[in-house]
Amino acid sequence: MNDYAQKIETRQHLLLHAAAVEALADPVARSRLAELGYEVFPRERQSPETLAALQKADAEKWWPIIKELGLKAD
Repeated sequence: MNDYAQKIETRQHLLLHAAAVEALADPVARSRLAELGYEVFPRERQSPETLAALQKADAEKWWPIIKELGLKAD
């Protein structure tokens, strides 16, 4: 990927993140997500770095179980 494409991709990620944070600040959206069983993290935990850490922790937690049981995605 060239520098220009990388800058565009980074900008798109930043715009998407800003839109997600804005949507998650809406009380109606938060309420609906809670009804569906989703946990909406406080604003200070809504960063790409926090999401990456959560994904890594979940993978480390669940991957051995998935592997041991031989689970596969369809």
